[in-house]
Amino acid sequence: MERQLTDVSDYLLQLYARSTHADASAYSTFALDDLSRLLAADKAWWGVLTLSESGPHLLSSFRSRLPSSWEAAWEAVKNDDIVASTLAQCRNQTMSLYQSKIPATSRLAQLADQFNIGETLAAAVDLPDTRSFMFVSLYRDAGRRPFTPQDKALQQMLISHLQAAWQMNLRERLRDDGQGADAPAYKAFVDRDGRLVQCEDGFSAAVSRHWPSWSGSGLPLMLGEAIERCRGAPGRWMGLKGWSVRSAPAGLLTLVELREATVLDQLRPRELQVARLFGEGASHKDIARLTGLTPATVRHYLREVYARLGIDNKAALANLLHRNRRTGH
Repeated sequence: MERQLTDVSDYLLQLYARSTHADASAYSTFALDDLSRLLAADKAWWGVLTLSESGPHLLSSFRSRLPSSWEAAWEAVKNDDIVASTLAQCRNQTMSLYQSKIPATSRLAQLADQFNIGETLAAAVDLPDTRSFMFVSLYRDAGRRPFTPQDKALQQMLISHLQAAWQMNLRERLRDDGQGADAPAYKAFVDRDGRLVQCEDGFSAAVSRHWPSWSGSGLPLMLGEAIERCRGAPGRWMGLKGWSVRSAPAGLLTLVELREATVLDQLRPRELQVARLFGEGASHKDIARLTGLTPATVRHYLREVYARLGIDNKAALANLLHRNRRTGH
């Protein structure tokens, strides 16, 4: 008992301490993995749900030791998920469910069999100013000892801290990520539906300038479609009528960056990396060593860079890089 209380205390200290400096993906991994270990779960799922006319609707999702096929498998059975429906009706509570108690004809029982889930311990907490709720489901494999009442009480206590520390981490990331740039891109975190969860003040203003009729948390259709395209090329800027947008996974959410387009947006990420190094004075051999490329490949990239940018010498490249530094390149 004393050892577990010490572990809980250490987890809470780290939960809040890391929220101020860890990036969103690393933070989500730590928070869920360590909670799972603390309560001796074999796998875990953390996300945000809301109820719609068609049933539970998943807005955000993050997994620990569950395969990438998990969300699609859950979507197929979600209307039979008595855990989700119970949490939706009894917010801010914790519940447990044994696989043996699920009717054999239920598709939820098939999901449990498919992923070797013997017991679920789930907790939910309301999210402020929304109709959605955050949940954490911890799973033990079939044949494992059951979760105890103490485990249930601990999860109920910890999920409120998790929700508060997670939102603190999002706010800190938006604040810190812009430091060091003269005019950083406008940043926001969005959910699976492309709805704003946290954003800089400048992000909403920038979207409103480009789409004057826009309002609310749902992004304009054109911007949402661009973000979807970006998911297939994380970190790469994509053009959008005078603007550039890029996105990257951020734990439960997606980090979106929006800024005015520049000539450098024509470059692929690797080309931009090589161009930066060359413009800063690195030789072909230096760039090859720093990037793991061959000198011949470096020269090939530089030829591509010159062709895309319409320049033919290093001085012109350095000038372009300098002039576009203010855009976050």
